[in-house]
Amino acid sequence: MRDLAHLLVPGAQVTDLTIAGIKAAGTLVHEMTHGYLNRMIPAGIDPTDPENHEFLPPLMQRAIKYYTGAPLKPNDRDEKVTIDGYSTMQEAGASNTQHRMVTYMRTALELEHILYDIKSGKLTDPREVDRRLGHWVSFYDTGMKQLVFGREVDGDIELYVANPISPEFKRFLDRMIGGDVGESLDRTPRLSNLKRQVEAARDNLPSNR
Repeated sequence: MRDLAHLLVPGAQVTDLTIAGIKAAGTLVHEMTHGYLNRMIPAGIDPTDPENHEFLPPLMQRAIKYYTGAPLKPNDRDEKVTIDGYSTMQEAGASNTQHRMVTYMRTALELEHILYDIKSGKLTDPREVDRRLGHWVSFYDTGMKQLVFGREVDGDIELYVANPISPEFKRFLDRMIGGDVGESLDRTPRLSNLKRQVEAARDNLPSNR
């Protein structure tokens, strides 16, 4: 799955088409996560039936338990909680990987664009380079701090889980994505390398010589 992040080629430009492509890739990652989790379920077992949960892999059992009875928001005086822990676990897992991969790919695209603008002569002000670079570093680092995922439908209303994703479940999903998507940009190999390239190109601008 991590190979999807490398669909962006060097020099890729920020256009409606590339942004739409990233969103489409995020949807694909979402559905692939559902498929990956479904493959963990023994053949012939209906995972939506709580009586069958004991036959599921231990990690999945613990994740379902974590999401069963979890508080939902927005809340009313009834203090609603999740009822279907299995479906909520599935949605939380898929939304987590989708969000992380989209954040990664959008940041890579934007850093490639900054680098292209410098090398093509469109970007000549070091202060503007720093502004754009700082924005996307913050975008990535803030995005990776988002830990609350999962929802349940109550009639016509979507209620969202209030608790952060289970740490154990998140570690499992992170391994599924691969090691290229770090918790911060500076700990993410491809993005930190792009950042250094942008900084080197900025330092080489005529106004900095």
